[in-house]
Amino acid sequence: MSELVGHNQPLEAAKTLPKSDASLLQARFAQLPVLDQKIFDYGSIFIGANTAASGLVAHNLFGKLLQVRPSFIVPSLVVASIPFFQSKIFYELFIPNSLMAGKVRSPLHNTVGVLVGTVLGSMTAVTLAAAINTGYLVKYDTKPLQDSVFSFTIRIFRPVLLKMKYLFLFQAIFSLGLGYTHCAIYEKMLLLPPSEIHTEEQWR
Repeated sequence: MSELVGHNQPLEAAKTLPKSDASLLQARFAQLPVLDQKIFDYGSIFIGANTAASGLVAHNLFGKLLQVRPSFIVPSLVVASIPFFQSKIFYELFIPNSLMAGKVRSPLHNTVGVLVGTVLGSMTAVTLAAAINTGYLVKYDTKPLQDSVFSFTIRIFRPVLLKMKYLFLFQAIFSLGLGYTHCAIYEKMLLLPPSEIHTEEQWR
């Protein structure tokens, strides 16, 4: 029990930091190892890359299921780029930026990381892929749809989601791990002594 309390002390101390101490956090961040700084700054790129991969995989699966062959370059850019930037921006907003602002809720941050990495990014990618391939089907197939729109949506989404379930699981685990890593780096940063430059500025 004492170990758990000791582990939470840096986070509890961070909650009491005044907003004016943003420069102190930046000074401590500069003292972190280069690898930790790069993970903290660029970790969201990997979240975006995962969701972009989901878009490309879903685009290929929907194309095979509906037996359509849309042009490769433009649809691929759409199903990859939009989820990439969406999940990257949201993850940066809720995790690293929020931590540096002193809004520290470790379990919540990990949960948000999973939600951003899987639900928001991946489902956006899958939905875009379904919409593009369905659009091509409606455009070039003269036969009317035999099902209602709802039934048709369920019929095409179910097999694709089942085939992608392990990819979604990987993304959830990866997002959770990255969120935990961000919090661990932040705790390490709080344990560092303030830099000499910042100390001198405080005494002036």
